[in-house]
Amino acid sequence: MLLPVSLLAGCNENASAPEEPGAGTVPLTLHLEADCGGRAVSHTDYFIYDAAGVCPLEYHERVEGGTSCTAVYEGQAGDKRIVCIAGSPYPFNIDALSRYDAIEALTLSLDDEDPEAPVLTGTAEVSTDADGEAETRIPVTPLLCRIEVSRIINEIGGYTLVEDPVLYLRDINSEVELLRTGGFRQKETGLCTRKITLAHDIGASGIEAHAVFHVYPNDSRENGAGTPATAIVLEATVRGERCSYLVPLPAFGRGAVISAALTLEKEGAAADFN
Repeated sequence: MLLPVSLLAGCNENASAPEEPGAGTVPLTLHLEADCGGRAVSHTDYFIYDAAGVCPLEYHERVEGGTSCTAVYEGQAGDKRIVCIAGSPYPFNIDALSRYDAIEALTLSLDDEDPEAPVLTGTAEVSTDADGEAETRIPVTPLLCRIEVSRIINEIGGYTLVEDPVLYLRDINSEVELLRTGGFRQKETGLCTRKITLAHDIGASGIEAHAVFHVYPNDSRENGAGTPATAIVLEATVRGERCSYLVPLPAFGRGAVISAALTLEKEGAAADFN
């Protein structure tokens, strides 16, 4: 989690109402449920912000081993903004998240993600009824994306052997705001994933590569100098020379799953995506 130190740790209780009740507060009961799309999660954090003014934090609870929360506290009736974060690798400093704009600024790094259990996030807006109650189901989805190079086809011609092939992704997005839903860009260009050395040279019959990478979304369609598309790179030795083939990925958003079949040609490379 790429945050100021003050934003990390300090969550000593599972449930808390950060602000003392003031004039005009009433008993509130909010029934919250995270829709994780069938994914198992170890814990779920719920944040309830008042939707008025500076949107102060009214309530936080971490639910261990579950996805539902019943928040009972004294607060202002009316519109609320709900934030749900499932599977966070870190606790939260609740004092540092006292306003909605603070939680919007939280970022996560690829190094903190577990591809088998990615962090899931989502938001919702609700309004309490005359009895101070509200109920909502919050869809939470991963930010982490799965990019697979499934197959590599050799159409260079002349029975050319592509030797010692290595695959990786270039210009990846390695850091992202937890609540972002669109407008994903790299904060630093030129970053690459680890390199995967393929087990076999690529002959005329091609190979099944099944090389998998995990990155954050990059939905830029400008493809300018400051916003390059994330690209698949294949490095290999062809006719005694070390060559590099590059194929840009299409724009992709949060939680994307992309499979690419590469075709190596005499003058470059192309790909079919699905």
